[in-house]
Amino acid sequence: MSAATQHPPFAHYFGIGAAVVLVAALATLGMEDSWFFRHMENSNLDIWLHAKAPIPSDRVFIVDITDDDYKTLFGSTSPLNPGEVAVIVEAIRDSGASLIGVDLDTSGWSADAAAAARQYKNTVWAREYLEGDGKDAGLQNVLGGDRPDVCFGLPAYVPDEDGVIRHYEPVVDLPHEPPEFSFAARIVAGCGAKPPAADSSTGEAKLINFLGDPKAFGHLSAKSLLTLYQTDGWKHSANPLQGRIVLLGGAFRAARDKFDTPAGRMDGVDIVAHDIVSELPDGEVKSPGKRFFFAVDVGLGLLLVAGGWLLPRKWALPAMLVVVTVTALLASWLAFRSFGYFASFVPVLGGVLTHELFEHFLEHHELLKEHQELLRERDELRRELLQRV
Repeated sequence: MSAATQHPPFAHYFGIGAAVVLVAALATLGMEDSWFFRHMENSNLDIWLHAKAPIPSDRVFIVDITDDDYKTLFGSTSPLNPGEVAVIVEAIRDSGASLIGVDLDTSGWSADAAAAARQYKNTVWAREYLEGDGKDAGLQNVLGGDRPDVCFGLPAYVPDEDGVIRHYEPVVDLPHEPPEFSFAARIVAGCGAKPPAADSSTGEAKLINFLGDPKAFGHLSAKSLLTLYQTDGWKHSANPLQGRIVLLGGAFRAARDKFDTPAGRMDGVDIVAHDIVSELPDGEVKSPGKRFFFAVDVGLGLLLVAGGWLLPRKWALPAMLVVVTVTALLASWLAFRSFGYFASFVPVLGGVLTHELFEHFLEHHELLKEHQELLRERDELRRELLQRV
């Protein structure tokens, strides 16, 4: 058998492969904060999320103000009538909700109209913050004023560079203002909690744990709730609002509160619901960190390099093509299932494949040299035979 088609010495083969794996792992580590790598991660994360079946939540329920509600209950008029909103909030509270989040614009309410709404306990109100240097910049009114007794949070879901919502901020660091809880974090932390210091790591944007599309949460229109609320036994039955965090939000077109997410277009109130799930202790997307994925990259790469040496040489390249492709998909799927986080193992596995291609190139080069040597020996034998004749 030709030496070029035999296994190369293990130390030589594994040494070069280990060097390639290490370089690829370091390159992956260095590229993690680059635009290209983030774009690749986001695109793959979106694919995994689209393939994920919705996981119904038993903690959060949503009451929507639909287009029909906006027309029939509010006369297609904004800002929404405080009295009618108060009736809906009262119905949610009496239905046994453990906590209520109102994701509606109340900045234009009059102080008198909002006075009754301030009395509701266990109710968190959404409050906007406008950036800039103009006279309207800063914290906007909530419930028609700026009273400190109102429990509020800031809708702080953050669009990525492509305009898709994938992250939220638990704590918002405001210029010239103390830090404030986001709407979702305030609901989870409670009205009496104080936001951590501005330099705390909890103020960084976190990945939203999307359970799926809006079907992951129970929905009921405001009009349907008010109808059911009047039926006998609703308050005392196991109605779907009982014991849950209930969000009241606008799903009508005039609210202009719809955004692109990896799970499709969603109303802001649905995104807040996913934020709340992400803020709960068992719902947070926790990345193991760069060191963990670096170690996994290196370990996986070295394992494949060692396995490649054990394969018969004539099958090594096609086998590695299949193994690397399957391993890249499987490893990313396991990372997503374990952490809700996409991790790309393609660069390192591509390095393993590149190493195998390089080894085959060397073998091919050696075969060509052997072939040329055999041709030279053949020609010499022919000349010797001719001379003897």
